[in-house]
Amino acid sequence: MYLSGFGEAVPKRRISQEAAADACVKLMGLVEKKEQRKLRSAFQLTGIKFRHSALLTKDCALEAQYATSQKDASPSTAGRMVRYAECFKLASEAASAALASSGVSASQITDVITVSCTGFFSPGPDIALIKELGIPPTASRSHIGFMGCHGALNALRLARALCLQGRRANVLVCCLEICTLHISSENCSEQIVANALFGDGAAAVIVSDSRLHSSKWKILDCFSALLPDSQNLMKWSIADQGFKMNLSSKVPAVIERYLNRQLSDWLNSQALTTQKIKSWAIHPGGPGILKACTRSLEIAPTSLSVSQEVLSQFGNMSSATILFILSRLYRRDSELPCVAIAFGPGLVCEALLIGD
Repeated sequence: MYLSGFGEAVPKRRISQEAAADACVKLMGLVEKKEQRKLRSAFQLTGIKFRHSALLTKDCALEAQYATSQKDASPSTAGRMVRYAECFKLASEAASAALASSGVSASQITDVITVSCTGFFSPGPDIALIKELGIPPTASRSHIGFMGCHGALNALRLARALCLQGRRANVLVCCLEICTLHISSENCSEQIVANALFGDGAAAVIVSDSRLHSSKWKILDCFSALLPDSQNLMKWSIADQGFKMNLSSKVPAVIERYLNRQLSDWLNSQALTTQKIKSWAIHPGGPGILKACTRSLEIAPTSLSVSQEVLSQFGNMSSATILFILSRLYRRDSELPCVAIAFGPGLVCEALLIGD
């Protein structure tokens, strides 16, 4: 259950947050200056500088069919799923990079786990990865779907379980999220926040049952908790024009109230406390969530500098984001133990303890 290599991929075109705000003013048909200022303020408060998108043209504008303010003219969910499947190459690039950095060959992969909440096609990216990368056709396949931002941690828990089966295992975990496919012209505060936060990206990691390249990063334990009084605070639904994200402004307050209590009991079972954790990889669902985590866990804001760095340069890429953060901590030889945390619909907290 050792993490032995990471890979990342993003669409080649990116947009500044200022330009993205301009695009959304047009997309939502905002005429009144007050509404425009409200939207631009929401975009600025994210702390995001750039985001990558598969929907950008050569001049970094949204493709016309996604930029229209006329709901009936925007792509259907079926049309968006076609575009999602066309973005598979990002998953392939990320997986190839993970294999190269780990030193594990495609022929040595025993299990493939794919993760996504932004699109589906079948046969899916798991089979496509096997065929394109030369992974043995006997590799087991699993898909973590619609779990939201913590999907990668669900996948790593499954990868750990596969590595504990007592057989030689090299597990490829690959996340593909094309979040901007679901940009919407609906003028409501929740959609403005969603349009302001999400970007596209893919990430992969190899999990092996034995130590490779003197890797010290071992998955020691996993944790999951449904936070109280939170069932309706974060939801995904499938609409006629894409997937609709509902994110309540109450989420940070619930996290601040309950996270420490839930996490401390788990860490105590590992003879640890929050003060003994040397590195933190917390999914940046937004700046409010990061602030809530630092306050609840009573850790310095600088502890989340890598999370803030990834948010600034890429935005929220849903499940792929936590692997971007772990990759940077891994490459920088950050101190252990490390705890990774992400939140998803429910409201559910998923966590991972990494040590040596």
